[in-house]
Amino acid sequence: MSTVLGRSAAAFVGATMALAAMPFVASADPGGTPLPSKPVPALASPALAYQTVACDPRGTTSLDAALATSLNSQLRSDMRGYMNAYRTSCARMIINAAKARGLAQRAAVIAVTTAIVETHLQNISEEVDHTSLGLFQQQEWWGSRAQRLNATWATNKFLSVMESKYPNKSWMTAPIGEVCQAVQVSAYPDRYQVQAGDAQIIVNALWNGAGSAAPALMRDDGDGTMTLWRWSSSGSSFSLEGDLFESGGWTMSRVGDRVAAGDVDGDGRDDVVATYQESDGSFSFRVWKGGVSHERWYSSGPFNLDPVGGRLVVGDFNGDGKAEPALMRDDGDGTMTIWRWLSSGSSFERASDYESGGWTMSRVGDRVAAGDVNGDGKDDIVATYQESDGSFSYRVWKGGLSHERWYSSGPFNLDPVGGRLVVGDFNGDGKAEPAMMRDDGDRTMTIWRWVSSGSSFERASDYESGGWTMSQVEDRVAAGDVNGDGKDDIVAAYQNAAGDFTYHVWKNAWTHGEWYTSGQYSLGPVDSRMILGRW
Repeated sequence: MSTVLGRSAAAFVGATMALAAMPFVASADPGGTPLPSKPVPALASPALAYQTVACDPRGTTSLDAALATSLNSQLRSDMRGYMNAYRTSCARMIINAAKARGLAQRAAVIAVTTAIVETHLQNISEEVDHTSLGLFQQQEWWGSRAQRLNATWATNKFLSVMESKYPNKSWMTAPIGEVCQAVQVSAYPDRYQVQAGDAQIIVNALWNGAGSAAPALMRDDGDGTMTLWRWSSSGSSFSLEGDLFESGGWTMSRVGDRVAAGDVDGDGRDDVVATYQESDGSFSFRVWKGGVSHERWYSSGPFNLDPVGGRLVVGDFNGDGKAEPALMRDDGDGTMTIWRWLSSGSSFERASDYESGGWTMSRVGDRVAAGDVNGDGKDDIVATYQESDGSFSYRVWKGGLSHERWYSSGPFNLDPVGGRLVVGDFNGDGKAEPAMMRDDGDRTMTIWRWVSSGSSFERASDYESGGWTMSQVEDRVAAGDVNGDGKDDIVAAYQNAAGDFTYHVWKNAWTHGEWYTSGQYSLGPVDSRMILGRW
């Protein structure tokens, strides 16, 4: 399933810390004339602050906050001690824009260096220095107000000017401070180079590993134990980290396919969550923090998990920065209940449930996933429902509670989809959308795709495979941002005829590549227990 991290609503009004002692530098377009700049008070001074807006329209993440804490002890210049989730999100958006252009890491270092000097990584929305706005303090001739306050647009504009002034990638070897000055035309050219070291540290922290999801498999060892196998992402391939958790006594049939991932303790790293049917008829929620450290977070009263099937989802449904589990359970009387919990950061506590009217669970199967489909910073639950006329509908429970119908298809049989519904923000617009991997019945498959308007799903172009045997995949399909570009991707584990397996990746649910091939390894004991997370 897609893992969507908790977003802070505060990011939409921005940070209010004052800036460090240095002037804002008015920027000029190629051939333009720099305007006089005004000094800005020190960070330590509370006397003056500037209005800001979010760099990421989705807000900040708990990972942004965790990285800020780590960076504050590593940085050596102006930003030391002053990184926060908001500033980290601004650096992340700059880096993602550079990566999306296919540029080397040095381009991101140059852009981050410039933003440190100009605004200390804040998207300033008031015209402090003449008409300058945004991360790079770009004047009105650079673009419209909306464009200059769009972190991605502003970064791309900066990089375009950089490339025009340093053709043939000559910016790769020129001194960083010199390149910044050539673009910005500052009255204070010596202030850039001294921030380049901190910019490099920030880019190193955000470029690949920390912002990228990777797969994990919960595998039945066949001897009453199980192993959690975990990988890491380089941004272009997966590397096996190993069997980082080996259980004691464990009966996998008591778990079934009820395994999901999400940041349940709000530390910026995803965790593995499973439900375990206890021998006394109760069940427990088991949590592996970071996919490694095992804890029991909840014990129920009598509760049979069989009517849940594989319909466990984990998401931040209340927007508090901590993910929580929900179960869609067949009531056996033509209705269903979404059972919900909240996270305290160290345990799960019961919350109010959603109870349906007429509902036939066999028309859903295990096609249930979670993601923020309306862009409000809270995850939602999405299910596909096979209608009696042969069409299907997408049903959405906003925040896990409020039910709506977001799409109705023409004739479409969901049986060839199996449990391969995923939800993720594949286009990076801040709203998650569904995709389904469907067996075409002729040894090919299609990834059917939709986009979200914020209140409904609309059809998008599909991916059509060449040779593909769906039985070699089963339901081992998940979504997450595996290359750290701010857009989710689809990952599937495919059992090869030679006895090894391959992780196939569709970047942004579209561009196909192979990211890992194992040695001899049977996926049968994994069943559908493949998940993605930022470990």
